[in-house]
Amino acid sequence: MKRLFYIANIRMPTERAHGIQVVKMCEAFANAGVSVELVVPSRLNSLQRDPFEYYGVKKNFEITRLPVLDTVSFGRVGFWFESFLFFSAARLYLGGKEGRVYTREEAVGLFFRDIFLELHTIPRSAGLLRKRIWRKARVLFVITHLLKNELAREGIDPQKIKVVPDAVDLAQFDIPVSKEEARKRLGLPIDKRIILYTGSFFLYDWKGVDVLLEAAEQIKDLKFKISALFVLVGGSDKEIAAAE
Repeated sequence: MKRLFYIANIRMPTERAHGIQVVKMCEAFANAGVSVELVVPSRLNSLQRDPFEYYGVKKNFEITRLPVLDTVSFGRVGFWFESFLFFSAARLYLGGKEGRVYTREEAVGLFFRDIFLELHTIPRSAGLLRKRIWRKARVLFVITHLLKNELAREGIDPQKIKVVPDAVDLAQFDIPVSKEEARKRLGLPIDKRIILYTGSFFLYDWKGVDVLLEAAEQIKDLKFKISALFVLVGGSDKEIAAAE
């Protein structure tokens, strides 16, 4: 493979989880000897940071920003309009270039042939257009065997579905500090169970932060005491204020 073009319709960098997943994938491909170019739209962004520094990844791949009209703030219609502009620009940009297209954006299949598509979820009712994109993809990468089985039930050839579970960078968790010392540094009690959530507080009904907060209230109101402390780590200032 001469070159891999990773197409991602995202702000770069972004505080959302998919941002770190995308750049970590690019870093991993590059570590494996693949020449990687991440292609993203040039969108309005309050995070004026170098993506490699922001995510703490090696600068072993390129990032290309394509100029598009940023209409995402206008809601669903604005997002789809921006997506159309970006994918059209990506097709023009990659025209004549040799390499493979990798993406986690199903809509890319409407603009490119022979894509490598990564799927994290499958809707309960997949329309004909989505199934056509799945069939057109050269390889489908899914994160669980359950998703592979669901795709097979939709008539997708199991031979071209590869299960690649979500990974973790173990080096980031190789911390030479005991649990007791860590709690002491963070001002957390030694004698309590800690129920921890870490991540975005965005979309409460999807992430389940609302369920965790409700559970905390119910445990607090129980007649018998449970020695547990709920700790939420992450979120933006706006999200933290809404959770309080």
